Amino acid sequence: MVDVGFPRPQTQVPAMGPRGERLYVDLGYEAFRVGLEYDGERHHTGRANRARDERRRRWLATEMGWEIIPVTKDFLARPVPYLEALLTALLQRGWNPDGTTMDHIATRLSRRRR
Repeated sequence: MVDVGFPRPQTQVPAMGPRGERLYVDLGYEAFRVGLEYDGERHHTGRANRARDERRRRWLATEMGWEIIPVTKDFLARPVPYLEALLTALLQRGWNPDGTTMDHIATRLSRRRR
């Protein structure tokens, strides 16, 4: 993400849960309420785990105003769709990079699409 030109995200960004407990977004931009969460096979497979993840993300979106982009192991092989989703979310939520940064991101994404 940083190599492509995005600002360095925070790790384990705290957010309030439905019962006042603290939830953590894996990687995020608190100022824009945009986050990425890794859905690894170990903790995010099976119907119950996926349902828990969906409830948690729905809460973060509807009640706390976060946009969460789920990331899977495919990210390493095919990062462009995730990075484009991140770019769109950040821009829609007020990130205003300068022209040089946008050119850098566009160039890096273009190279990775090939």
